[in-house]
Amino acid sequence: MFGLPVDTRRKALKTKTSQNNNAVNPVWDEEPIVFKKVILPTLASLRIAAFEEGGKFIGHRIIPVSAIRPGYRYISLRNEKNQSLVLPAVFVYIEVKDYVPDTFADVIEALSNPIRYVNLLEQRSKQLAALTLEDGEEDAHTEVRLCWL
Repeated sequence: MFGLPVDTRRKALKTKTSQNNNAVNPVWDEEPIVFKKVILPTLASLRIAAFEEGGKFIGHRIIPVSAIRPGYRYISLRNEKNQSLVLPAVFVYIEVKDYVPDTFADVIEALSNPIRYVNLLEQRSKQLAALTLEDGEEDAHTEVRLCWL
């Protein structure tokens, strides 16, 4: 990821070498790479590069973050001179979401699942009502008064 200094994960992230010995169609079963925060997508670019196990360069592609679209994408790789290569390509699944700071996570959760949020509010109000004194419940509680003499 190339962009502003505050963008997440500016360093190179590497996957393991594909172990299924299928040079034409290798598959990587790894956790997805997540870029949690990109402050200014119009200035950021994503570089995807492929290397052989020995470190020999196969191809790469530099894509502006603002041009990335969600879904399954076929990304053809290019050589060092940015010329298209015939065979090397990467098939990826991309999710693009709006960045929300952690302080607003509750608001986003409420907006994404309003029924659950309303149920939680009702449950909290019942718990608060059980903790506070209601009219008619004063007889059940003992009152303690301190008087100074």
